[in-house]
Amino acid sequence: MVNTQAIRELLPHYFVVLVLIILSTTAVRIVLADVNIAIEFTIVMATVAVYVIVTRRLGYAPEQWT
Repeated sequence: MVNTQAIRELLPHYFVVLVLIILSTTAVRIVLADVNIAIEFTIVMATVAVYVIVTRRLGYAPEQWT
């Protein structure tokens, strides 16, 4: 059985993370033009990690992340 309440709680966070990933990788591509996939992967992982840390510190993290 799928826990729809958990999905509803996590979905806005995943959407924000996706938007932040798109913005950060686009900014790096604009600045550096030719970017290696390893650098992009590092940027994605850093973006996700920073988002999780910031949301936890601000108290906005969902229960599944704590």
